Amino acid sequence: MIAPELMDPFHRALREKLLGVISDRTEALASGGAAQGAPDTPTVAEKYAALVSYIAALRGVLDLCDELDRERYGQSKED
Repeated sequence: MIAPELMDPFHRALREKLLGVISDRTEALASGGAAQGAPDTPTVAEKYAALVSYIAALRGVLDLCDELDRERYGQSKED
């Protein structure tokens, strides 16, 4: 995921942190993490869906950061 240049230092720091978490979660999932993850769900398919939903939610947060940054500072150089 190529990030646009964010102006706000908080949003840049949050983006970096979230990209690391997304990367770690995606790698774990690709390595069979659904079989061990989300212990409150009974089937592997439900565990997989829960883990994928978490990654999607984090990506949604990244999109909101981009939106807030644009609203506050205008279009980035890369838009």
